[in-house]
Amino acid sequence: MRKVLPLIASMVLIAIASLFAGVGAMAYFSDIEVGEGNRFEAGTLDLKVDGGDVVQIITIQNMKPGDDTGYYKWVLRNVGSLPGNLTVTIEIIEDSDGIDTEPEAIAESEPYGYQGARPTLGHPDRGELSEFLKPTCGWGPPGWSVPSRIISEWRVGPSPAYAGWSFGLRSWDGKTFVYGTLGPGEEIAFFFKVRLESDLRAWDGCSWHDVDDNVIQGDYVTIRIIFRLVQE
Repeated sequence: MRKVLPLIASMVLIAIASLFAGVGAMAYFSDIEVGEGNRFEAGTLDLKVDGGDVVQIITIQNMKPGDDTGYYKWVLRNVGSLPGNLTVTIEIIEDSDGIDTEPEAIAESEPYGYQGARPTLGHPDRGELSEFLKPTCGWGPPGWSVPSRIISEWRVGPSPAYAGWSFGLRSWDGKTFVYGTLGPGEEIAFFFKVRLESDLRAWDGCSWHDVDDNVIQGDYVTIRIIFRLVQE
């Protein structure tokens, strides 16, 4: 009997030791689900102009009295996820005499109007092509070749008469035009053109006077058109 008890005790100890030894190696089945679609991101404002850059450069040259450039057109599309306020700004980046010709020099030296106001077109900031170009711009459907809504057109003299001696396309330098809201996926076309009257005229501070058309010979003007889409 005394021999049996130690044997039983030994077997119990072995069983207990085996039980604890198995704890470290024991495995459990498990299943972890990861929820999909729980992604948070900021909305985007992204404007494309004909699929490209939002800044466009135009050089207007080789024009003669009576010419019209016809409409330039850019299709603007909001490819972002948020609506934005669409604007366009026109800036003159170069207003040059180009090639100086003898007829142009003579025309710029001729007096007109009141001698005390603007005696000649030879002033460094006067007699350039931008002063005589008459601009028009507007908005319309992308498929159209002309605007359905003209937003600005230079028609007559400055208002008031002494408005900084700013005329024609020159008076638009730095000017911003507002379209309004352009929603995600929406698109609109912007149109722009300039024309020259058949007979050029200049303002002397009191009235308009005919000038020698040769005053713009060889002149050219380069403008920058900047499209912006800003969060509302």
